[in-house]
Formats: sequence, C-alpha cells, structure tokens
Amino acid sequence: EIKNLDLSKQIYSDDLDEAMNYLSGALKGEEILNFEYRFIKKNKKIVWLSHTASPIISDGKITEIQSTIRDITEIKASAAILSSTNAKHEAMIENIGDVIAILGADGQSKYQSSNVTKWFGWKPEELIRSGGWDKMHPEDVERMQKVFTEVLETANPVKAEYRFKCKDGDYKWIEVTANNRLNDSIINGILINYHDITPRKQEEDKLFKAKEKAEES
Repeated sequence: EIKNLDLSKQIYSDDLDEAMNYLSGALKGEEILNFEYRFIKKNKKIVWLSHTASPIISDGKITEIQSTIRDITEIKASAAILSSTNAKHEAMIENIGDVIAILGADGQSKYQSSNVTKWFGWKPEELIRSGGWDKMHPEDVERMQKVFTEVLETANPVKAEYRFKCKDGDYKWIEVTANNRLNDSIINGILINYHDITPRKQEEDKLFKAKEKAEES
C-alpha cells in the first residue's frame, strides 16, 4: 500500500505545493530537515508530520533517499493551546493598570508585560536588557539603588515610589512592589509590578502647598 501511495492525494491540499517542492528538492540531492505538513491517513484522519530526508549518494549519483517521518500531531495541538493561552494572558494584562516586569540581580530588565506601552509609551523590547536606572529620574537613582539592595537581601515584598521616564520624555510617578524570586526556577529574577500614581502625587503636592500657605498666613 505504501509503495503505491499517491502523495498528491494524501498530503493536505493547503500544504501540497510546498511539500512537493521539498520532495522534488530531495530527489535532486537536497536535504530536508524537519519539514512539517498535514497528512491524510487511510481512515481520513488528518495528522501533522515532520519529515527529514537525506539523499544517499554513490559515485556522484543518488542511489536512495533515507527518510524519517514523525507524527507531531500532539505537539502541534499543545503548541496551539499554549499560543491561545498566551494570547488570552496578554489580552488580560493589556487591560490592567499594573505593569509586570522581571529584573535580573544586576538590575537588567528580562521581561516587561505588553501593557507598558499603554501606560508609559515604551514597547517591551525597548526596555528589555536595559538597566532600570536610565529610565529613572536622576534625583531618585541613589535612593532606589539602596532599595534594590534591600530587595536582594530579603524575601519580603518591598514597596517604593519614584519618577519613571516615559517614551515622550515626561516623567510619571510610579509605585513599585518588588519580590525577590531569584531562587524560583521559573521566574529566576526580581518580580516587579508597578503602576502610575502621578495623580495621587499631584494631589498630595497640592495639599502640602495649601498647608504651607495656611501656616504662613
């Protein structure tokens, strides 16, 4: 049955042209590495296959083609579920006020949730692998470096406030909660969540100035 198999009828139509191009290349001496396509089994069930083919050459001629074919249907299904889960996760994060980040022990950003763009203008990739200090108001750096040292030395959550530079160059006050999860095999870093508290700080400043003025009069 296999010898007489008509691949053009067994390979899923959407994948047929690309699959035949790969197979044609193998017949010409090209190597196929893990080419993935859908295949229609005898019972009409569609499965995903991963195909590797290496031509065997003797005296300058192709004498045979050695093929390895794996059923990767379950792997594909798991990947689809994971992709869907990640998409839902990102959609939920997009609508919350807290940005989630992970920093290394050196203070370098390893992860920034996608909603950082909504609140502060930066794309996650613009912050990843950068030090947190260059996005911090110069007057807050020394104080926050002491806070970061405290975070590295304790297992308890640490809260702090500082001015964070937005993509447009303006600064917003943020409240940061940091958890040392360096020993967590999954996170392996300092887990951070932060959010904009600028309106609150502005209101506090107004009240402080009003109190000063009242005391002077």
